Amino acid sequence: MSLEVQDPWFTEIEAKRKTVEGRVGHNGKFDHLIGEDLLIVGPEYTITVKVRAVRHYKDLCTYIAAEGWERIAPHTSSNEEAERAYRRVTMVSCGLPVAVFSPERIDERGGINAIELE
Repeated sequence: MSLEVQDPWFTEIEAKRKTVEGRVGHNGKFDHLIGEDLLIVGPEYTITVKVRAVRHYKDLCTYIAAEGWERIAPHTSSNEEAERAYRRVTMVSCGLPVAVFSPERIDERGGINAIELE
């Protein structure tokens, strides 16, 4: 399996400073990855990491509080700044920008999975 990751998140994973990748989805969605290699697709190239564990949270604030900004957004300097960084992440769907970590999208998709990387 592979996950597309934008910068600065990709660079932080590659440098092994970001050790938890957050993905929107229901509880159990990524559990099959535990112990498996995972391709992280960056803007210019791909790296391989191993999935150590997967934990699930109901919302972004709970995810950030439990995992800590140092592990999920090491390019920031606080939980509040990490939340702002996550809220700015967008993707394009049907030609329109979508806020990946909006409260509505997280709720619709069943929460956030914390994918712990090694």
